Amino acid sequence: MKFQRSRRWLAAGNLLLMAGLMVSLMIWPSETGLLSLEGLPSAAVVGLFLGIYWLISLPIDFLGGYRLPALHGKTVESPGQWFKRWLRASLVHLLLLWVQGMLLWEMGAWLGLAGVIGGLILIMLLLLSLQLWIGRALNGWTVQPENDRGRLVMYVTNQNQAFTGGIAGLPGNEVIVLPQYWKTRFSEKVMKMILARRQGAIVTASHGRGAALAFLTQLICFGLAAWLGGMHEPNASHFLQTIGLYSLFNLLPMLFLLPGMSRKATLEVDRWTFYKNADADLLREAFKQTSRLQDLEQAFQPAWLGFFHPTPTLPDRQAAMQTQKPQKGSWFVLAYSQYLSWAGLNLLGRSWSAQIGRPELWAFLPGD
Repeated sequence: MKFQRSRRWLAAGNLLLMAGLMVSLMIWPSETGLLSLEGLPSAAVVGLFLGIYWLISLPIDFLGGYRLPALHGKTVESPGQWFKRWLRASLVHLLLLWVQGMLLWEMGAWLGLAGVIGGLILIMLLLLSLQLWIGRALNGWTVQPENDRGRLVMYVTNQNQAFTGGIAGLPGNEVIVLPQYWKTRFSEKVMKMILARRQGAIVTASHGRGAALAFLTQLICFGLAAWLGGMHEPNASHFLQTIGLYSLFNLLPMLFLLPGMSRKATLEVDRWTFYKNADADLLREAFKQTSRLQDLEQAFQPAWLGFFHPTPTLPDRQAAMQTQKPQKGSWFVLAYSQYLSWAGLNLLGRSWSAQIGRPELWAFLPGD
């Protein structure tokens, strides 16, 4: 309990710090600030901004990724081992953000607001298509491909037990991603049930709705931020103000809209799997074991925190199994939205409580 509470306080502190940075980006015109940026080329402006973001992230990630787990006996890594993993992931992430920032800037200079929006759409499509490959670039994962009912399943070697994988790829070209160690941790029957649920998320179109809603959410947030921030005529001030606005706009759907849609999708897929003649006891065992690995029940203390979490509590899932009330949700929509927000350089794009200091969870936020 203390570990989860500490992570929540750290996430709250990080949110306040980043919110202060976002506000400063909007009220600090670069041409009148302590550091004039208007004379610098666009590549230097984007690079300097991201370098400051990287420096701010380092101590926060260290606390969340190493210090807190070490204090609570959750890791056997040395500080050097953690830093080596984090350095690789953070630099790959930094390079990715720099390339994306440059593309948005140049598209804005070329075609105005339409160009910026078009650039964002292109980046998000690439992020969805390459999600597994980006995760591998961040963490150096090795994968073992297998086949389940004609669909590719990629088993990933990952050190963090909170990693649950997901479904990668554009709707219609999905790949199921699962942790490799689940194959030794869980029985064959439980693994078949987990695979059936992932197949169900695709068959019911819940995964497609999740990806589409996340895509639309980011498009609206960034389009509004770019319009208000002046990215139709990109310069240092307009770029920084747009990033600050975009990061702030992301807070509303991330906290109040998307978690509920994600929870409904979990219950929807549970129900679909049950009606496909699944053993109800085995289904309950499957989501009980995966939830236990993430310490979800501790994460939901106090209970009201469940409102902000993308996965329903075990009692809620068990109750839904009994009532069999029809649900319609958007599977993993919060995870997809958080990941796709990288396209617009969201300052909170890897700052969800479970993600801080854990590069294994940056591209694949944990879920059911």
